[in-house]
Amino acid sequence: MRTIIAGTDFTASSLNACLYAAMLAKKLDCKLTIFNLFDVPVVHSNSGLFFISFDSQKKHSEEKMKKFIQKISAAHKGVHIEPFLTVGSFKLEVEGFIAKHRRGIYMVVIVLILQVRLMRL
Repeated sequence: MRTIIAGTDFTASSLNACLYAAMLAKKLDCKLTIFNLFDVPVVHSNSGLFFISFDSQKKHSEEKMKKFIQKISAAHKGVHIEPFLTVGSFKLEVEGFIAKHRRGIYMVVIVLILQVRLMRL
């Protein structure tokens, strides 16, 4: 089955992009894979470096993904949606996913949002 990959950071903008991808998946009879790359933050303090639990971050992302997919499924019934949660390099993870599913990839939908804050001096 052909696959459409849509990336999300769980924002309203990425939900909109994923809803659009789901509409396309339904019209083109494709599977939809929702991709999320989560970070495991490293925090520095006077006592040294420490990491926030990988398992905790993964579980948090899995819960957000489940709710996110439920919203998409409610709007586009009948679309086969699969999650793809990972940690690492965005470029390498997407390239690896595409290489693994090369024959079945139909399109990749990615929305990047840049926020610029202007500050007066």
